[in-house]
Amino acid sequence: MITDVLDKPELSDGHVFNRKIDVLKQYELHCYQVCYYLLGCETKAHQASLACIEYLFTDSTFYLQDHTDRLKLVRQLAMHHSLAILH
Repeated sequence: MITDVLDKPELSDGHVFNRKIDVLKQYELHCYQVCYYLLGCETKAHQASLACIEYLFTDSTFYLQDHTDRLKLVRQLAMHHSLAILH
C-alpha cells in the first residue's frame, strides 16, 4: 500500500514517485470519464482531468485513504476542475 511507502524514509524519492504514479493510474480513466460526461468535449475533459491528476499527485492525504474515499475525492475534483473550465 502507498502509505507504507510514504512512511519509510529509507526509500528513494524515485521509488515514492513511481508508487504515486501507480496509484494515480488506477483513477485516471474514471477521472477522465467524469470530466467528459460533464464537459462533452475531449479536449476540455483532457484538460480538466490532467489538472485533477496533477493536484492529486501533490496531495499526500490522498494516498492515505482507502479506495472508496479516493474515488469520492477523484469525483469531487473532476467536477471542480470541469466547472472551472466552463467559467
